[in-house]
Amino acid sequence: MPMKINVRRFYFSINQSWTVLLLLLALLPLLFINMSNQHDWGDDFAQYIYNAICFISGNQGHAPTVLAAQNISPLNRGSGFSLLLSPLLLLFGNQIFVFNIFISCCLFLLGFLLFKFFKEQKIPPLWSFVLVFIFLYHVQVLKLKSEILYVFPFLILVFVGFILNKKHNTLSIVLLCFSTGYLISLANLGWSFYLALLVFETYNYIKQKNSKRLLFFICLPLLVYIGIKALVFKTIFTDEITWYRQVFDWQNLPGLIWQQLLYYIEVFKIFFNYDIPSWSNKLLKLSLIIFMLIGFFKQWRKQLQLMDVFFIAYLLLLLLYPYQAEGMRFLLPLLAMAIFYLWVGLQSFKNVLKIKQSYFESIYLGIILIVQLYSLGLFLQKKTIIKGPQATHAEQAFAFIKNQTSNTEAIAFCKPWILPLYAYRTALSYRLNETLPELTENMVEHKVNYILLASDSSDVAVYNAVLARQLKNTQNFKSIWKNAAFVLYLRQ
Repeated sequence: MPMKINVRRFYFSINQSWTVLLLLLALLPLLFINMSNQHDWGDDFAQYIYNAICFISGNQGHAPTVLAAQNISPLNRGSGFSLLLSPLLLLFGNQIFVFNIFISCCLFLLGFLLFKFFKEQKIPPLWSFVLVFIFLYHVQVLKLKSEILYVFPFLILVFVGFILNKKHNTLSIVLLCFSTGYLISLANLGWSFYLALLVFETYNYIKQKNSKRLLFFICLPLLVYIGIKALVFKTIFTDEITWYRQVFDWQNLPGLIWQQLLYYIEVFKIFFNYDIPSWSNKLLKLSLIIFMLIGFFKQWRKQLQLMDVFFIAYLLLLLLYPYQAEGMRFLLPLLAMAIFYLWVGLQSFKNVLKIKQSYFESIYLGIILIVQLYSLGLFLQKKTIIKGPQATHAEQAFAFIKNQTSNTEAIAFCKPWILPLYAYRTALSYRLNETLPELTENMVEHKVNYILLASDSSDVAVYNAVLARQLKNTQNFKSIWKNAAFVLYLRQ
């Protein structure tokens, strides 16, 4: 009797070891795509690196190296990320390429965690692989990979938390508490995970009456967070609470939420803006939104998970925080979870239409894969010129400041954390749209005599056209040095 082979079952039942090997090979290019030894003008990375240097050298808690830091951010933040960067700084020094390797490894590890999470959600291995590929090889994700930020370590700990939360042994509980505390130390957005964990565990306590488990989740993450902050900054008292309390706009809450919602909808559109004709792009985005929403509501009705509560808590925090810059990195954790909701939505749609075969998701996800691979190909062909502190003209400016100004002087610059890191000088923070009278008042208050101003209008991250024009037309400041991209002014 001839042996019958169920081709479809064989197709979807890939041997686990081969699946892992296939995933390993598929993720390897992530270690090499979009690598650089330069960074853009984003000031966050400089603050994290500088705090890590202070931690290594034992100089925490000294006089602030950024004056009027409240214009941009709290002085002491991201202790967990600075702690992660410390061994790299100790071994290799301040090397952007080494930090990029670290971020690439984080993205590589995230791929395995996403695959494990999807499999635990009973998604077949092949489709888990496809979903991982769709997210990690997205052009916007690969763009973020070149920035030295907490985003990918944050996502790793989020999905570690999701996986650990399904386990009930003591070790898993302790590890979940540690990862939650570390999440908060990475970024203040980690408080949304802590809140979601407390809400979810309180819900479980009402059903199961396990007070010991709930007590662990209340106390241990806070102890971990406080311990990391004390280790890195030598203090647990920082200006974070005061700073965030000032920026939240409680008086116009409905208007704020609406504005933030519109902003992040635009960011969502940009994420799924593929290099295809406009009509097909709009159709694809509409279908993605519909399937993701279906999946989200289906998941809530089916079985509430920690991920679902975190999704809401994180989204609420984004809508309440009045900040509309770098939206892609803030939205990325929600987009990672939205990929899972997309799958749930596709399965729900199939069930409604009573489609038993897998042709539907094969065609739909296949279209997304083809479109994304096309966009990825275009992205890899582009040669991007990075304007930032490692550019030649910037290095010339920092060299002049180090060699020709006193180390007791402070310099006003719109990206203030760059100066203590690369020019070894205290910096005065000011807004990119600040006018000369406002800046002069600030300089007099803090006894600052120098302004470093970008003169290259194409470098939009640091160029202030109004300030540049006002400085040219005043006798209160004198140009003492310049090159093709920067001018250093001295207050008379």
